[in-house]
Amino acid sequence: MTLMWKQIPMKDWMKTINEGAASSTGVMLNTAAIVGYAGGVMLLPQFPEIVEAVKNLSMNPYLFPAVSTSILSAVSASSSGGISVTYGALAENFISLGIPLEAVHRISAMASGTVDSLPHCPAIINLLDVTKTTHKQVYGDVAVLTILIPSIAVYAVLVPLCMLIY
Repeated sequence: MTLMWKQIPMKDWMKTINEGAASSTGVMLNTAAIVGYAGGVMLLPQFPEIVEAVKNLSMNPYLFPAVSTSILSAVSASSSGGISVTYGALAENFISLGIPLEAVHRISAMASGTVDSLPHCPAIINLLDVTKTTHKQVYGDVAVLTILIPSIAVYAVLVPLCMLIY
């Protein structure tokens, strides 16, 4: 508003503020619902089983943060929710990997944004709501941009670089 005060006539300020508030309501409600969803997922009786299965994955220590964070982000439908669940559930596993925690953080932070964009992700729901499109119309393109390309960046570039640097 501070930057646009010259472009919006004084008589239209309230109309503009009301339109902005009305437009943001759906996005806020969608996000709140999905945050609640992630919390609900963690309360399911199967969730500890998923975490235990992830803990027992046997792989290269540089791949483990990427794979575990990706899985838990997909389950929780959120990169931020996934990374907080991952760190809470797997902190001891990460410490015992024997690799620098800086590498664990870089890898898991990037990996949290790989498969968190499944159809039930709040960002995807909000994108569809704002653009007035459907999953059928745009999800293929969205999946390439938010799942395929970030996965290539993490697994083909970031993990090997961390193995070289650290």
